[in-house]
Amino acid sequence: MQTPPEATSGTTAETAAVESPMHEASSIRLRGMLIFLGCFVGSAIVIHAGVYWLFAVYRHQAKSENVEITGLRDVRTLPPEPRLQPSVGNPQVPAVDLAEMRERDRSAFEQRHWIDAASGQVRIPEEIVAQVAQLSGATTRRSP
Repeated sequence: MQTPPEATSGTTAETAAVESPMHEASSIRLRGMLIFLGCFVGSAIVIHAGVYWLFAVYRHQAKSENVEITGLRDVRTLPPEPRLQPSVGNPQVPAVDLAEMRERDRSAFEQRHWIDAASGQVRIPEEIVAQVAQLSGATTRRSP
């Protein structure tokens, strides 16, 4: 097989013969790319300058206010129960808190007990009886 004379002449026909017929020639022009790049960089500069200017305005406004830069204005109050452990106002670890809770529960349990389970008599501390009587409006009577 002989090569056509156009392929050996060194023109664009030579590259056309080597490339696939499905190859698409480049249609991107350098001038268009440079214009896009210039607009992109120019826009980025304008946006960054605007954001910096806005930051400077807000910083100037914050400096002109005579307010402490803190979220705490009043004395710090303790959070409501149950508090996380350990926390401000509650430096104890959970094991200590659990031991204290068990001691409180045990002492409260020992104060209330059956005097006679068959007759239904129960020993109740006088403080609790007084509180219930005060709420109901009755008077308390002391046992001998």
